[in-house]
Amino acid sequence: MKKAFVEWKSGSNNFIEFDHFRRLMDDWGFYAKPDQVNDLLTWLDADGDGKISYEDMRMTVGKEIAPMEQIYFRQDNRGTK
Repeated sequence: MKKAFVEWKSGSNNFIEFDHFRRLMDDWGFYAKPDQVNDLLTWLDADGDGKISYEDMRMTVGKEIAPMEQIYFRQDNRGTK
């Protein structure tokens, strides 16, 4: 899931905003009205800041598609590799 997020995000930003998300949806062949895209972005935006971060994805779809991924990214050992 982390690799997918890195591929999807725009440039050096660590998040995906509405316009970029809408273009991704179009590129993937999911043609939806702007309000439908906004509803999906709102659902994926777990912290409600108006953009999708990796943590947002992990907290929404990640629990369904990659529940074990969180064990590979330990949160208690900051600064270690």
